[in-house]
Amino acid sequence: MKIPFHRYSFDKHEYKAVQRVLQSGWITTGKECTAFEKEFAEYKSVNTAVAVNSGTAALFLLLATLNLQPDDEVITTPLTFVATANVVLHHRAKLVFADINPETLNIDIESIKAKTTPRTKAIIVVHLAGHPCDMKPIMEWANAHQIAVIEDCAHAIEASYENQPVGTFGLGGAFSFYANKNITTGEGGMIISTNNSYENFWRNLKNHGFDLDPIKRQEKNTFKQYDILLPGYKLNMNDITAALGRIQLSKIHLFLQKRQQIAKQYLEFFAKFPYLKPILPLPNSHSAWHLMIVKNQSTLPREKIIHNLVKNGIQPSIHFKPIYEFSFYKNLGFNQKDYPNCEIIKNQIFTLPLFPDLQHEELNFILKILSTIF
Repeated sequence: MKIPFHRYSFDKHEYKAVQRVLQSGWITTGKECTAFEKEFAEYKSVNTAVAVNSGTAALFLLLATLNLQPDDEVITTPLTFVATANVVLHHRAKLVFADINPETLNIDIESIKAKTTPRTKAIIVVHLAGHPCDMKPIMEWANAHQIAVIEDCAHAIEASYENQPVGTFGLGGAFSFYANKNITTGEGGMIISTNNSYENFWRNLKNHGFDLDPIKRQEKNTFKQYDILLPGYKLNMNDITAALGRIQLSKIHLFLQKRQQIAKQYLEFFAKFPYLKPILPLPNSHSAWHLMIVKNQSTLPREKIIHNLVKNGIQPSIHFKPIYEFSFYKNLGFNQKDYPNCEIIKNQIFTLPLFPDLQHEELNFILKILSTIF
């Protein structure tokens, strides 16, 4: 049996949507993107949604709102995908890592407080595995110190904290539709915000600084010469991607139900299995259950566990290697001793397959192999 870490779920509806766009005569940013933005905004209960070509682009544009200067500091977690840190450096700001909570693996509020200085301009929280961060104390601290909060929601489209959707707490939320995300367009992303005052800025900046999207320049059989309002970037989504996103979004509740059921079976197994401890969401939150991350509590080295899983046709992953351990970031002067929780966790965690089309026999095989390994 071969079980991948992730398997995307497409059917005839995605194929028809792409075919429709290909036959429409318009494949770049157009009506499909507009419709996808509207539907995503309705799903997240916000007024503003801006489609872009990646979750990284969404983070970049949100940070651009702050007009960061070289001495400005942005706090985030080291236990995330490197894009979260990269975008801070792209803006020439100073990257500051806070430690994690060892139980949730999300950024720790006490470490945020310790890392805050008068130069702190933003905090980027990451809802790791789809489990929301503890947003109440984070927002209280940020508001008291006039610090912007940006939410990296790449794992957490469906998640909420105290019944409030993630992505709606601070300046805005960045979502990813990468190939292994809860809904996928292959590549793609979305900004959402409860504050619509920055929407035009994000729209201009994502597409070379144009004042109008391409399709709006040809509406009603007229021609409109575009203007350039600022030196923008090429970060826009295309209609093929948006068409996929619309179909995937229509299935999001079904996908979540399937992952929740799989997660439940995993958790029932771990409750009777002393060697692995699953990372769980906060009790006052609802998780998107993007990942099944577990901590190895046995004397068996994690690498041996992973090797045995792979040998049996099961593809695990690690979420994540701390960013400060990558070659480039080692040269920036981060001290591992500043992140004791991350240091303890980093060699314990690994991630098991969790996706909607994971079959019952595949899950049983994974659990069987885990039992055999130990």
